Amino acid sequence: RNKQKVYFALGIEYDCCSKCSEEFPHRVMYSEQSFQEELTDNYRVFLPNNYRDIDGETGVITNLFKIQNSIFVHTKEGLWNMPKNYQERVTNQIVSFLGTGSYFEIPPQKIVDDASGNSAGTSHKWGCIKTQHGFFFVCEKQNCFYMFNGTKLQPITDNGIKNEIYYKIPMAINSQVLKG
Repeated sequence: RNKQKVYFALGIEYDCCSKCSEEFPHRVMYSEQSFQEELTDNYRVFLPNNYRDIDGETGVITNLFKIQNSIFVHTKEGLWNMPKNYQERVTNQIVSFLGTGSYFEIPPQKIVDDASGNSAGTSHKWGCIKTQHGFFFVCEKQNCFYMFNGTKLQPITDNGIKNEIYYKIPMAINSQVLKG
């Protein structure tokens, strides 16, 4: 009885030589919530079903950022909001929150859903910066700089520098980031 093996063989459909069998470019994974009383670090514990997939139509995930307790996901051709789960009850002008306020329970929402090709996506993680005025990023597909404050997306290249930027964005990004 003590000679039984506790390991199981891999299934016949598993391809050990495949490079992409364990890559999920459209998936945001999250760890367990951490508490002060815990003995282990729950930020390092990722359960198998703790993830949320983004639609693959806007490309792979390039960046994640947070503005005012809201999580946003940047893909190559889109900007997504990961809404927080709010459950509230209003009785006699008193607001009481019933939910946990956790993330990733509600499906992600696209910030820009435009059929004309306006995407507000970014291909480069290092083409973004967060400041006190908002989150600034470059959209190479549209040759445009954007400022996003968590609620409003505003193209800042429309402020008189559009003709100058139109020719410099593709050249600067391709020569500095992709080749260097």
